[in-house]
Amino acid sequence: MRQCSTSPLTTDAAAVLQDRIDQLQDQVFRYSIDLANRDKALRVQQHDQGHKDELLKRLDTMLETAKADKEALQAAHDALLAQRDTLKRRLDLTRGSDEHDLLKHQIQVLRTDKLQLLQDLARVVLERDVAIDDVARGRRKIDHIRRILATVVME
Repeated sequence: MRQCSTSPLTTDAAAVLQDRIDQLQDQVFRYSIDLANRDKALRVQQHDQGHKDELLKRLDTMLETAKADKEALQAAHDALLAQRDTLKRRLDLTRGSDEHDLLKHQIQVLRTDKLQLLQDLARVVLERDVAIDDVARGRRKIDHIRRILATVVME
């Protein structure tokens, strides 16, 4: 049998090759992990984009529905405004005679108030005249008393 002797050179070369193989396996493992992460990120992005597209479609549908509802509500609002104007005109026509009667009543009340104010004014003027007469009478009495006092003081 032949003895296989391994030389230190082949042992070193085998060790270097084994290290290189280990490095390459580590690199392949890192690349496969990186590729898996990128693939996962791509799938998440595609899923998110699909979800966004679906949400945008739903939003577009909701906007179209809202526009249709707005148009319907605007038409109903316009119809109600027209109906309100018609009812106002009718009410104004029916109020015409009522307003005339109301104005007559208000004029009558104002006339009554005017008469009452004139009576109050006449009473106040009369009271003023009486007060003026009382003041004049009082002055005459004071003047008379002063003359009497002056006469008494002089005597």
